[in-house]
Amino acid sequence: MEKNSYANRGAKRKSSYKTGLAFPKIRPKKPRKRHAKSILQPKEDRHCFLCLQEGNDQIYEVLHEHHVFYGTANRQKSEEYGLKVNLCLSHHETGEHAVHKDRKTDLRLKRLAQYAFEQTYTREEFRNIFGRSYL
Repeated sequence: MEKNSYANRGAKRKSSYKTGLAFPKIRPKKPRKRHAKSILQPKEDRHCFLCLQEGNDQIYEVLHEHHVFYGTANRQKSEEYGLKVNLCLSHHETGEHAVHKDRKTDLRLKRLAQYAFEQTYTREEFRNIFGRSYL
């Protein structure tokens, strides 16, 4: 069999999908978005953002990156404007006052994020982007 036969052509391409076709479809690559750095906390910081607010400066090996405004559209907006923080497992998901369980903790974090956002933008811009004000 020749090197350039149709059967071999599809096998050479690792990124092809829908193989077995005469002309295999090539999966298009999405352009990678460059996400903004967090305006609330440096990514390299190994402290839980909420633990620091409570006076606990423990360094954690495992932290979860939390998008302050979550949900499909708001998560992307949080990425774009740098509204994300590092949280320990307890403050993120499992603890009594975890942001995904406790509405008060969630609102406190959203207020802090909006305050940081308004250091650069206006409150009206915040409302237009996220739909409401938390302050």
